Amino acid sequence: MMSSDRIVPAVRIAFPEPDFSRQTKEPEDRCSLHNRAQGTANRKRRRRMGQGIEPYRVALIVEDDFEVRGLAAALLEETDLKVVEASSAEEALDYLNRHSEEVAFLFADLRLPCLMNGLDLARTVRLKWPWVRTVLTSGGPLDDEAGDVPRDVRFLPKPWRALEVLMEAERAASQSYRGH
Repeated sequence: MMSSDRIVPAVRIAFPEPDFSRQTKEPEDRCSLHNRAQGTANRKRRRRMGQGIEPYRVALIVEDDFEVRGLAAALLEETDLKVVEASSAEEALDYLNRHSEEVAFLFADLRLPCLMNGLDLARTVRLKWPWVRTVLTSGGPLDDEAGDVPRDVRFLPKPWRALEVLMEAERAASQSYRGH
């Protein structure tokens, strides 16, 4: 018998079954919220000596104009708030229904696409989440319909002044956490 005719026992290598449960991602939101706060140092949770970590706070921007929304987001990234963007009131409500305890500041355009406008959104937020500091903005004047702005909602005409927006956001960031 030649050496090439030898029977070699089979070696079976067993690989563990993959665990897909740890690798699954959450499904994409049906709305196009854009979280612009990843990796930004000024939005990291801060621990002070003798104090626990406070939950992070969110500035929710609701604006249908992509460029204006981006400008507002860039401005609000200078605060201690995490920035989340929505292009309609419905998207914003979807986010608020899931994350309302994190939202401290709502900056919304008065005229938005879809069924709800910014005023409808502001009224809903004031009723359901009264701790959220709310600012409405518009390129046009407040008409009779919009004249019914809730008393604790601030209106800033466009073009708004960056300092005014930053001051409102800082007030929201410094409020005590009341999301429960």
